[in-house]
Amino acid sequence: MIPFGAKFDEMMDPLYHDKRSETTFYEKELAEKGTLNKEEQEALENRRILYNALTGVGFSNYFTEFWHYDLGNQFNASVTGKSSAEFGFAGGIKDDGQITEDLSAEKTAFENYKASHGSEEAERVKHHFGL
Repeated sequence: MIPFGAKFDEMMDPLYHDKRSETTFYEKELAEKGTLNKEEQEALENRRILYNALTGVGFSNYFTEFWHYDLGNQFNASVTGKSSAEFGFAGGIKDDGQITEDLSAEKTAFENYKASHGSEEAERVKHHFGL
């Protein structure tokens, strides 16, 4: 297993309060402490390799989760400056033939984007999230 300094999908860890999952956690630690131990340095380097490899071919990283990358969806379109997403919604068809659409993931992504970029910027790109 490649060490990334946190467990996959590690959330709400009482020790780290979810910060260790952030893509730049170890960069922030280095800036704050001035040094990293061997395991932390290895995690930082592995996260940089993952980040650079995936963003280098067009994926976008969901900054609060070092393991979360998107391609072709509304989030990816928004952060890469595309006018629209390449892929449509993730929905389904009810028994009566009605098309359903679950936008909970898009809403969560939008709220996180809004929290980090501000309301005005978020409203400007809201359509990229399919909302």
